[in-house]
Amino acid sequence: MKEAKENFSADGDNELSAGKTLFGAFGTKPPPPAPTCSCRCGERNDASRIVGGKPTGVNEFPWMARLSYFSKFYCGGMLINDRYVLTAAHCVRGFMWFMIKVTFGEHDRCDMNVKPESRFVLRAISQDFSYTNFDNDVALLRLNDRVPISETIRPICLPTSNEELYEDRMAIVTGWGTLMEDGKPSCILQEVELPVLSNEACRKTKYNASMISDNMLCAGYAEGGRDSCQVNSIFIFLFVLGISKM
Repeated sequence: MKEAKENFSADGDNELSAGKTLFGAFGTKPPPPAPTCSCRCGERNDASRIVGGKPTGVNEFPWMARLSYFSKFYCGGMLINDRYVLTAAHCVRGFMWFMIKVTFGEHDRCDMNVKPESRFVLRAISQDFSYTNFDNDVALLRLNDRVPISETIRPICLPTSNEELYEDRMAIVTGWGTLMEDGKPSCILQEVELPVLSNEACRKTKYNASMISDNMLCAGYAEGGRDSCQVNSIFIFLFVLGISKM
C-alpha cells in the first residue's frame, strides 16, 4: 500500500523558530525541541493470540488503540490522525460514547506500572449500520484532545483507492481479544496474518450469502485455526488498512 506522508512537525517547527526569536530578545535560552519521529503513517516498529497468532513486539503497531467502557476493556480501534480513531460501529452504537476511554501506545494492558496515553470520546460517528448482517460496521471517534505523535504512537495509513479489493493478499489482524472461543481477553497485544478472500468465495463458505455485502472483506483459512475472536472488533478495518506490502 502506498504510504501517505504527513508533516506533523511543520507547525511545530514554525512555533519553535518564533520561540527562538522571542526568547533571544530577552536573553533566555529557548526550551529544547520535543522528541520527533519519522512522521510517516503506517510504519510498524519492528521489534529485534488472537487465535493461532503470536504476541507482537512492543509498540510494533503504534496505531493500535484500546477502548474501555466504565474502565473495562471491550473493543479495539486504530489511530488515523491525532484527533480521530477508527473502530467498529457495534462498539459505539447504543453506548454512552462519552464514557468510552481510548488508550494508545500500549502493549501489555495488564501492566499497571505503565501509564499509557489516554483520551475520552467527544463524539462517535456511525451511519447506516445494521445489526442484521453487520453491514457498514464502521465508526469514527473524535477525541477530546489531540494525541501526541511519536515513535510509539503513530497513525495508520488510509487506503488511497476504493477500487483495490486486496484479494489473495495477506492481512494482519491485531488485538487483545480472546485466545480461544469463550476464553479470556489477552493481556499482551497479539497478531495473526490471514489471506484475503474474494467476496464470491466468502459467500460459498458456511456464512449465509446475504451476510456478506460488498462493503466487507473476508479473510481466513478454510481449515480454520487462525482467526480473530471476541473483543477483536477492529479486524475488518485492519484487513483494509493493515494489508501487507507484497
